[in-house]
Amino acid sequence: MLTFSDRVARRKATVRCLLALGHLAVFCLCVPRHALAQEARATLSGRVTDPQGAAVPSAIVVVMSNDTGVKRQTQTNGQGNWIVEYLLPGAYQFSVTASGFRTMERRGITLQTADSKEIDVGLEVGSTMESVVVTSATPLIDTTSATSGTVITSQELAELPSMSHVPTLLAVLSPGVVAQDQNGNVVHLWSYIGASQFTADGGRNNIYSNNFQLDGMPNTKTGGYVSFIPPMDSVEEFRVQTNAYDASIGRQAGSTVNMETKSGSRNYHGSLYEFNQNNFLNANLFQNNLVGGSKPPVHFNEFGGTIGGPVWIPKLYHGKQKTFFFISFDDTRNQDPRPGGTRSVPTQLERNGDFSESFTTQLVSGQLQRFPIQLFNPFSVDSNGNRQPFQCDTSGNPVAPVNNIQTGGLACAKIPAQMMSAIAQNILKYVPLPNTASDPTGNAINNYVSPATRQDKFPVLSVRVDHAWNNTHHSFAVVRWSHLHEFLDDFFQSAATGGFQERVAENVGLDHVWTVSPSKILDVRFSVSRFEQPNYDKGAGFDPTQLGFSSSFGAQLKKPSFPYITGFAGATSDNPQHFGTGQAGTYQDNTYYTWSAALTHMHGNHAFRYGGDYWVLQEADAGIGNQGEFDFSNVWTRNNATVSGGTGVGSNFASFLLGLPSGGNVPVNASAFYSQRFMGFYIQDDWRVTSRLTLNVGVRWDYERPVEERFDRMTSNFDPTALSPISGAAQAAYAQILASPPASCNAACKSGVQTLAQLLPASAFKVSGAQLFAGAGGQSRTFSNPDYQDWGPRLGAAYRLWTNTVIRGGVGRFTQASYETGGQNGFSLTTPFNASLDNFITPYDTLANPFHSGILTPTGSSLGPLTNLGQGVSWYDQDPKRPYSWEYSLHVQHQLKSWLFEVGYSHNKTYLIFQDRNGNLPRFLPVAAVAGASV
Repeated sequence: MLTFSDRVARRKATVRCLLALGHLAVFCLCVPRHALAQEARATLSGRVTDPQGAAVPSAIVVVMSNDTGVKRQTQTNGQGNWIVEYLLPGAYQFSVTASGFRTMERRGITLQTADSKEIDVGLEVGSTMESVVVTSATPLIDTTSATSGTVITSQELAELPSMSHVPTLLAVLSPGVVAQDQNGNVVHLWSYIGASQFTADGGRNNIYSNNFQLDGMPNTKTGGYVSFIPPMDSVEEFRVQTNAYDASIGRQAGSTVNMETKSGSRNYHGSLYEFNQNNFLNANLFQNNLVGGSKPPVHFNEFGGTIGGPVWIPKLYHGKQKTFFFISFDDTRNQDPRPGGTRSVPTQLERNGDFSESFTTQLVSGQLQRFPIQLFNPFSVDSNGNRQPFQCDTSGNPVAPVNNIQTGGLACAKIPAQMMSAIAQNILKYVPLPNTASDPTGNAINNYVSPATRQDKFPVLSVRVDHAWNNTHHSFAVVRWSHLHEFLDDFFQSAATGGFQERVAENVGLDHVWTVSPSKILDVRFSVSRFEQPNYDKGAGFDPTQLGFSSSFGAQLKKPSFPYITGFAGATSDNPQHFGTGQAGTYQDNTYYTWSAALTHMHGNHAFRYGGDYWVLQEADAGIGNQGEFDFSNVWTRNNATVSGGTGVGSNFASFLLGLPSGGNVPVNASAFYSQRFMGFYIQDDWRVTSRLTLNVGVRWDYERPVEERFDRMTSNFDPTALSPISGAAQAAYAQILASPPASCNAACKSGVQTLAQLLPASAFKVSGAQLFAGAGGQSRTFSNPDYQDWGPRLGAAYRLWTNTVIRGGVGRFTQASYETGGQNGFSLTTPFNASLDNFITPYDTLANPFHSGILTPTGSSLGPLTNLGQGVSWYDQDPKRPYSWEYSLHVQHQLKSWLFEVGYSHNKTYLIFQDRNGNLPRFLPVAAVAGASV
């Protein structure tokens, strides 16, 4: 888990980021910035003209939400243009009032997520006391931008069948969006990977290609996956945006998923729901029918509800038309059977050391033949590695060896009780006996059917509050939380099996819109998104001294746990099993702090937008791993230490009973606290050239600082020219070989030494190459160099051919997000289990005395170029560049009554895709190094 210093650093970073919010908020008010296209709310705009088609300046425009009654007022500029931004999806109407003209009222307007609708009106001469009311549906065609995409409405979310109430799975309804997971895997509300796996418009099959937004705020964890998945009933709608030629779009090269949660309205509304699946409705599993087993326990319940409306505190406050709330709660309780519940466990005879009835099978000439198990005493071995079989007296009782020599009696497959390991016997107390007949391939194969299930508890809470301070100031705040508790794979119903998994997602966001003037609108925003994922096996924290291990062994472990046993089986070596603590604990904590601000400036026929955002990304990682892995094979109980004896000779489980592993390890893994900063700025101009043509012109600049590790526990580069500290000694040894070849060197060998001396004389022999570490020896604290060249020009156009037909197209460069961390060579170290020092003739490390030399401690960067000497290294390109895509498209939309038809072409080509390279290949070495070389 995280060390104390890691946790302290995380808290300090949180305080620094929160303090920075105040400074950045002041900066946002001074420097105009904007991120509207990554905004889930809608925009309504238009142009007001008189009967002759001339612009009407200074006309008062009042936009009202039919759902909340909240009004937003603005006025037209000198060209008759007006704009109101940051409107929640829903039904609207607006009125236009100007001196000398009748009041115009436009009703029946529906705005969707991230909509930008342009509705022009013409005024009639008359008194403002007279009114003209026009009620008609909102045009479905988009005449304001070249952005493509599909809106999944609240009606579709409610009526379309979905898996486990996961809204993002419906993204594949958008043209050009393809699901990556084609295997029919179950996706739940906590399945952040499955809920994120889709590509758009031929983009890369890569999670970093997509950008997830929730209420206009980042909703992406490190790795590119969605962080918080809201239940269906809390989502108003969402839009999948592709070909978004708007400079405010960043950190994606495929699609942006803009999701808007529901907000309260002027009336109270709510819902209750329950989804259920249980044994009564299910059929039995095939494998259970095969062995006569009963239905596995399946109990799935997802229940919840929503409520929203005006905030009302009796006798204190009534927020009708001012303050609104919406609360959503969802809880999933799931229990279903786990695959792999059929296991192989030793019989009672085998546990007693009696393998006389044990056998394995093999196909011989197409026939399945039985082969009895033969066991050999690993301690009765000669210099050639040959072993004597265990022996029994005439009554069939095993005979104990004398001075490790089997004397008297007949060969048998029984182990004397006094030779069996006490630790092995104690471990067996946590392994159940068979509960079903073995299959024909062996006497102890698939002879245990586990009742193990996966048990999930997953509560989700989402709260949103919207408040209209007055006509010029509007705010909203959101708080979201979900917590998965999962317990699974408890096949043995003991400390030997089972694991826990948790996922905690938390999100807090604040947003404020200030209408500075009828032509200027400012939006500032702050959010914190956190995703925590601890996992650990049931045996984590188990005291190994309860099994007979020494206290000194347990004291060396980072977290004492039940040992991890592999190669365990019944009698055979061809059906390995494993159990125990394979993972004593992993921990991952992703936290995003994001600030953004945006200013829209309406000037003539131009809607200028200036914007930018700043992110701080932090990730804490820790993985303990196993705390004592012991691997078993038949190598200790076969007839020869170095040569396999054939079918049925030796047994994994017999080696286990003797306490003789054939391998194993104990890792000491590094933890890490990574940090990355990102900022982006842009300018966008939506220019209404004529009543038919709108251009979207913009440019964006991004800077993504390379990742750094808080305590410099990270490698950076590899210097192939650095002279190794062992170079002098190696050169002397090389010179000695050239001057005096060893006595075993024959004539051909000596000829080769002479040739070697000509090609590489001793004076030219050097040992070079050094692993470099971040923050050490003058190296940067990041593992690669920064890239300041991420520019993203965008150009889009929308041209209305006829009233109901528009041509839209554009071209743009998009840079996707990246999150690459340097390696941690030297900060992790695995201590191997040395089963034997003489090729399995004599045991060395055993269960009774594992890891003779103690558990090794990583050296970190302290050894410099001597770190992991003689081992392979890996490193990252120092100038990796971020992958980017060029996108262009051409689409035609036509509205026929309530139908919208669209046909088009989209293109996406990605460059600088990351790849691994073998640095030893000549084509990756400097030219001078391989010139004239024979390869």
